[in-house]
Amino acid sequence: MSSSGPILTIGIPTWNRKQELQECLDLVIHQALAEEGVEVMVCDNASDDGTQALVEDLVRLHPLLRYERNQTNIGADRNFIEVLRRASGTYVWILSDDDFVTEGTVRQLLHIIKTDRPSYISVNYVYCDSERQVTKFQPDQRYMLKQDVPHADINRTFLVRNHWLSFLSCSIYRRDLVDFDDILGSIAKVPNWIQVYMTAQVLAKGKDGYHSSFNGVLARVGNDRADSTPFVAYMPEAFMYIFERFGVNKAVVDSVIQGIRETFLSFPGFLAYRARGLSPSPLIVPPHFKLALILPRPLLVGIRKIYRLLRSRTKVQQSG
Repeated sequence: MSSSGPILTIGIPTWNRKQELQECLDLVIHQALAEEGVEVMVCDNASDDGTQALVEDLVRLHPLLRYERNQTNIGADRNFIEVLRRASGTYVWILSDDDFVTEGTVRQLLHIIKTDRPSYISVNYVYCDSERQVTKFQPDQRYMLKQDVPHADINRTFLVRNHWLSFLSCSIYRRDLVDFDDILGSIAKVPNWIQVYMTAQVLAKGKDGYHSSFNGVLARVGNDRADSTPFVAYMPEAFMYIFERFGVNKAVVDSVIQGIRETFLSFPGFLAYRARGLSPSPLIVPPHFKLALILPRPLLVGIRKIYRLLRSRTKVQQSG
């Protein structure tokens, strides 16, 4: 590792989330100030909500904070790449602008970097509300580790973390292993999931990931800006492209596809897709769901309404 630059860049891509960004930065800067070899960088995707003024004021207070701004909005995927490109650190943590960093995470990451020098690091996360209170909503915690998994190659990585490698804020990359030309050339193949491609790329080169059981991130729920259905709909194809590109073992591929299916395609969810005139990826549609493909859409809409009515009544009864 170079002694002339920071060990770790905490890079935060942002767009029009001034309030959330400020809350995120308050925690990150607090931890970064307590350590040596850390820089914090905001990569602003041409926000017009006062984000620029906010960060520039903070830069004057904290020299470890750097502000980078795109002249135009280049899209989320390209902005993630710009974080890596503009970072000065040997390692780069791409942190979502609406997530919170738990106390001690920066110190934990520096310890892993100095001790193991892996090509890639992942940490656990838990969901919280805007007040940083952990919520009951904690899907698929089976992919959050109870003990560390060091020296993990690409296959071991996808096996233990599964599709939750798509969660942006949990990934830290060794920057010198990033091939920017390759990543930029692959955006069209993995739209909205470029971070997973980056993970596979550095692991294919470095072959030594470290998966920490440390709960490093509090992920804020209820802060989505868009319907996630189109993103999830393309997830299986994006992952399959990554698996083929980097030669992931078939047993691992099957495990990840099964994980995506179990998380994102319950039968009511499948009916919801069909009622809206959408088609989930055939890669994750089990045979017994396919009967619904022949049902007329008006009937599916009616079934979905009845299901939602029964579900809302059940929730009322449980709360009472």
